[in-house]
Formats: sequence, C-alpha cells, structure tokens
Amino acid sequence: MSIGRPVFDPAKVEAAVAAFRGSGLNAAEALLAAVRLASVSVSEFGAAAPAIRAGHGDGAEDFARGEMNDAICDLQDAIPVAVRAYNALMRDDGAPPGETA
Repeated sequence: MSIGRPVFDPAKVEAAVAAFRGSGLNAAEALLAAVRLASVSVSEFGAAAPAIRAGHGDGAEDFARGEMNDAICDLQDAIPVAVRAYNALMRDDGAPPGETA
C-alpha cells in the first residue's frame, strides 16, 4: 500500500460551503440545491472511489474512517429533521410540530 496522501483539502471544502451559504438562496431553495448536490456528489464519489483508493493509498482509508464517517453521520442526523419539517408542512391544523390542535 502506498503512503497515505490526503484525499481532500479542508480549505476548499470550507470555501465551497461559504460560497453556497452566501448564494442568497432562501431556506427551501438551499434545501433543494443541497440535496441535489449531495445526490450527484455521492454518485460521482462512488464511481471515483476505486481511483481515489489507488491514488491515495492509506489516506483513502483514513478519510473513510474519519471525515467520510462523520459526513454519513451528519446525513443520518439530518433525515429525521427533514421528515419532521415535511410533516409540519403537511399539517393544516395550525398546531406546532409534535402537537395536534
């Protein structure tokens, strides 16, 4: 196995997040754009995974155990929040989420 090389540049990630957050999208637009971007990015990353492993050696495994694991946890934590928001939007009784009129 080759010496591990970093898989990503944290400064580029932070700059991309800052650019997205500063794009002027409202909450609904940001949600839809972020989900579309995540879906495309996950597909592209899956296709690129063998080349990433070959090009980064142990760095790819470190990435999987660290930052990628954290990203998957963030996605898992976001799903229930999205479902609760969806349910709140579907509710027409005027009650706050989790309560009924």
